Amino acid sequence: MRPFLNLAFFSCVAVGIFGCASGTPKDQPGEVVGETDAQEISTTETTLPIEPSEQWRYATLFLEYKSQQVLAEDMEFKAVLLASVSMNGNQKSSNVKIKRSESLISLVIIVPPKVQSISLKLFDLDEHASVLCQQIDFDPTPNPFETVTLYSPMMSEFLGEPWHHEAHVCIPRGSASAVPVIHHISGFIENREQSHEYNLSQVSGKIQSRPASGEAAVAHVFPNVGCRYGHHTFHDSKVNGPIGTAYVTEFLPHLDQLISEHNGPEHRFVTGHSSGGWTVVQLMLNFPDAFAYGLATAPDPLSFTQFHDMNIYQDQNAFTRPDGTERIFGRDYPKGDIVSWKTTAADPTIDFYPKQIVSYEAAFGFPMPDGSPAHLFDRSSGEINSSVAQAWKSSDLSILADQYEGTPKAEVFDRLRIVCGTEDNFGLHEGVRVFGSRGNGKSVSGEPFLQWIDGGDHFFGVYKFVNDFEAFARSLFPS
Repeated sequence: MRPFLNLAFFSCVAVGIFGCASGTPKDQPGEVVGETDAQEISTTETTLPIEPSEQWRYATLFLEYKSQQVLAEDMEFKAVLLASVSMNGNQKSSNVKIKRSESLISLVIIVPPKVQSISLKLFDLDEHASVLCQQIDFDPTPNPFETVTLYSPMMSEFLGEPWHHEAHVCIPRGSASAVPVIHHISGFIENREQSHEYNLSQVSGKIQSRPASGEAAVAHVFPNVGCRYGHHTFHDSKVNGPIGTAYVTEFLPHLDQLISEHNGPEHRFVTGHSSGGWTVVQLMLNFPDAFAYGLATAPDPLSFTQFHDMNIYQDQNAFTRPDGTERIFGRDYPKGDIVSWKTTAADPTIDFYPKQIVSYEAAFGFPMPDGSPAHLFDRSSGEINSSVAQAWKSSDLSILADQYEGTPKAEVFDRLRIVCGTEDNFGLHEGVRVFGSRGNGKSVSGEPFLQWIDGGDHFFGVYKFVNDFEAFARSLFPS
């Protein structure tokens, strides 16, 4: 198995959902805007109304660039044109540079069902420039993604009722050979319904219209990570059930065959942020043969000795430190307001953070007689339940990583990268430091598996690393 070459992966930008080429309007019928009625795109955003459709479509926009400016010899581009569409309220956009030699350009964009408009905006290099949209042609295209479900015998038996795996999957068309598959694990969500909707919005960013010539195909999987107690983290749990084992043994092989009959574990890549980042590390450690490579950004606490300003094994109280000061759960974004453990547990107006705590308790702990997860601490006094804390040790990834030291299992660190800001809003960098202390943060091959973003918070530019990760996957399986 080839290790990562370096933490930057490859200097490459992933392809967006837009493509462009020079050209003139096609002879085929299209939605034509007459010369006198041509819609002008200026430096302010212009909305082009289109007839909504029930199917996915390619839209080819034929545009004419006009300007009275005489360009300087060293000016390579005339302007930058930004186009965007909305899918389920999630705006996706990209831009094209209008080259010096172009006056007529065509822009191809993929349009989801029921979309009623396309937004265009010109960033002028010339205040007298304008772009006219002369014509829009539509061509139907198959749905670029599908929602895949699969009955799970393991989870159904545990829950005592039918349960199904679910994922939104983007499958590259026309690929007869095996392709790399990126599994995207979302951050914290509150339930299965929210996970479904969030993934639906995210999948639009991975829909490619017409890939560049010679570019390697890649598939994308957005699995549902929700359960009744929040984010299940694909971690086998006494509360949530054997969700990790079920995912790896039941769903992953099914997805492989759906994407290509030639696909297998060596083609699987997994990435995630925050709770999704913890999930990535957990999957790579507990199921080292399930994925070829993993990228985790700003993962939830990798050591429970640094659990949001608390050592659950030694501290007595979740609300206050020994000196009486309040423990900090995190700093809210973007204001930076401090959120204490006491406020998080006691304030009924705070909706998000208490559910995150319950999600932890369900994933790491054990059930009460009614099936709900046992509380790590008393919600009124803050007193930590030592028996619950000790039960969490089997889910403490830093302890698991230490057990791998000096064994063949340590090779997994050649295939795992963790990226975290040094000033994470929720103190997650402290858990990463403990986890990264093994082998001085280096893998068996001597390569560092941990990268710090100096001054970065919980929301640093993670997408650059995800794009580089995708480029790395493409490089291993060129078309």
